[in-house]
Amino acid sequence: MAPPATDDTLLSPKELDNGKGGFAFAHEDMISLMRYVWEGCLLPQTPDSYATTFGFQISDLNKDVSAELDSIIGSYGEIRTTTTEFRDKTWPAVVDLAAQIRDYAGNAGGTLDSSYYKAILDWVKEYCTTKDDSKKAELKANISAVVKDQLASIDKLSTNVKSTKETLKEFDTKTQTQSAALNNHKRKVMDLLGGSEGRIAALRKQIKTNQDDLQKDKDDYDYDMTVMYAQISYAWIPIIGNIPGAITMGVFAGKAAAMMDTIHKLEKTISDEQAELAADIKLDTDIHRMDASLQNLVTMIKGAITAVGKIEGAWEIIGGDLQGIHDLVKNDGKHPLNEVIARLDGNKIVEKWNGVHDYTTKYVNTAFISEVETKDINQYLKELEDAIKKNTPSKHD
Repeated sequence: MAPPATDDTLLSPKELDNGKGGFAFAHEDMISLMRYVWEGCLLPQTPDSYATTFGFQISDLNKDVSAELDSIIGSYGEIRTTTTEFRDKTWPAVVDLAAQIRDYAGNAGGTLDSSYYKAILDWVKEYCTTKDDSKKAELKANISAVVKDQLASIDKLSTNVKSTKETLKEFDTKTQTQSAALNNHKRKVMDLLGGSEGRIAALRKQIKTNQDDLQKDKDDYDYDMTVMYAQISYAWIPIIGNIPGAITMGVFAGKAAAMMDTIHKLEKTISDEQAELAADIKLDTDIHRMDASLQNLVTMIKGAITAVGKIEGAWEIIGGDLQGIHDLVKNDGKHPLNEVIARLDGNKIVEKWNGVHDYTTKYVNTAFISEVETKDINQYLKELEDAIKKNTPSKHD
């Protein structure tokens, strides 16, 4: 256990707070992480379902590329299994961890009358100044009991944090392996389709420009929605992958219109080609998209592991603060913390813990992405167009 703080951070939430008035898990980053996880959960599982999803005949594929499709689907199956387990088991455990922190913060903060930490601080201040032996004994018993209870809660939380961190590390290892395998498939497909020269290479550059624009739209959407602590929704569209839900994206009418224009450009680039070339382009585009998605997922997971590490460290320091108070009482007030406690403002401590409670509550309430629906591009564009019209004031308004 870490030594207690010897300054005004004693009994504060430490790095449970990200320093910006939010949870150690940056909300928009965690939502983006789950967007990439959902990409994996929705991958086709057979060559036939792949061809049907992307709207081409396997016979239209380049012969050598067609032979590679089975291996690609095998990798997709592994990715789908790993991401589905993360979505269904790991992520709920991460959210539950946030809920446990919320509950602890609610007890550490709360009102000035209900706050455990305010009570501990007031009792210790009185303990260090009273001359009444019977009062001193009463205060010592109260402090010891509450501190012991808080340390037990922190021990349980710390165990859960360590377990969560190990699970995230395991997922990171699997995802890195799968990312490397998929990257090899991507490079092989590129070589089979002419490498960096020719018609497909030129189209690939054009498509990447559109996809980069859409990626920015997705990131902006994640940020806008988490700032409002609104429920996130996504749809999955072949070639594009996860895209902001039409109804919620339509609220941002101007941004939605620009995004719709980009989708039209991307769709036109592919649909203008002959069937044989279009099939190759669709597979090439999809594997490039999924390769980038997995690389982004690896980055996001590493960020989550770092955040959990900060939470783990915070609990060690918070536990050290409480242990220091326990030792102070045990030594009849003869402890370096005596002077620190004398100048602490209990109201500010309550306020800080209430801040943790507030933003972890918002985090828990909006941590899950709604079930992602698979839609064809025309269906999505029609829904987005309707949503934009609904949220655009008419000239007569």
